[in-house]
Amino acid sequence: MGAERLGAVAFLFGVGVPGQTDRAINWMKEVEPTIFYGTPSYSLYIAERARVKGVDSAKDFNSRLLFFSDELGVGIPSTKEG
Repeated sequence: MGAERLGAVAFLFGVGVPGQTDRAINWMKEVEPTIFYGTPSYSLYIAERARVKGVDSAKDFNSRLLFFSDELGVGIPSTKEG
């Protein structure tokens, strides 16, 4: 809702759905969104997966602003213990 209040359109992609990251890569290459927002780890995964697919995320996505936040680290055992 926050993106929409700013006059932007939000397209949600995330881990957990088979093939969703590849669909996100294809979509970003085609649409060339100007802003990308995600967690640091998923953003890195998208860039790595894009490279495997022969896509240069820095050139082919054409994003002007990258914004990262909300990395809780719940998948890391030492984070859960702390």
